[in-house]
Amino acid sequence: MSNPQTQQVAQDIEQAVTEQAHAVRQLRDQHQANSRTHEVQALAHLNNALAAVEEAQKKIDKDQQKQQRDELQKAYEQLADRENQLAVKVKPYAELDTVGRRHRRDLRKISGEQDELRTAIRQLKEQVEQTTLFIHLHEQMDKMLLEINSKLRAGSELKQANYQQHNIANRLRQMAKVLQMQSKQERFSEAQEGESGGGGGGGSKPSAGVVPPIAELLLLREIQMGLHKLTQEAQQANASEDQILNLFSQQRDLSDMGQKLIDKFMQNQQAQQMEVVPKQSDLEGGEK
Repeated sequence: MSNPQTQQVAQDIEQAVTEQAHAVRQLRDQHQANSRTHEVQALAHLNNALAAVEEAQKKIDKDQQKQQRDELQKAYEQLADRENQLAVKVKPYAELDTVGRRHRRDLRKISGEQDELRTAIRQLKEQVEQTTLFIHLHEQMDKMLLEINSKLRAGSELKQANYQQHNIANRLRQMAKVLQMQSKQERFSEAQEGESGGGGGGGSKPSAGVVPPIAELLLLREIQMGLHKLTQEAQQANASEDQILNLFSQQRDLSDMGQKLIDKFMQNQQAQQMEVVPKQSDLEGGEK
């Protein structure tokens, strides 16, 4: 809590104590009406202090979540770079007509690095457990990483393994991108609220969370656009039927995820609207 806020809370509490003392004194002197007035004023000061503390706590929570989101974004970007570096290492072997013993030894070494990266990606999954699409993508990536490792150790299907590596790097970058977009949007909204005087003193908005539903919807759009482009390229390049079917399968999968995200987004919007509607007891200020 900033220093001015701390001072205001202290003043409200001090005034509440003073008013309560006046109330006791008036009650002792048989002045019940005056005593009631002081009690109401004491309660009002305590309510002001409580509201200030709650507002400060909301800001602390939002700041912590922003920091966590920024750290998560950087982690995804770093993992995407590492995956891309591994893909660069694998590419020369994927272009070989024959994979020899020495090549297999090198590929097993790369598979060890790939396995370390898989562990790092799985650790990030723990930070997005409350999400829908992020968790789904983590599960997809983990499955692909297991397949990549198996292919590298066997020294077979290396072109497919290399394609999967690039796919994972792209997913990680997309996840980082939408987190960055969310942070920028929040900073812009806060700046606008500051210029307009904080929206009429209504307090800060409920925290959107580290990965809010809107960020997942943005991610869904990013992936959808990427899949649409890949499908067009595959059709123009006369790709195999298996490749086309795989892309269509991913489209259907995204459609299902999209419906889940829309439902979640609507529920979140309704919950936020309920949070900003004042209770009748709050409007009465505790008076009967």
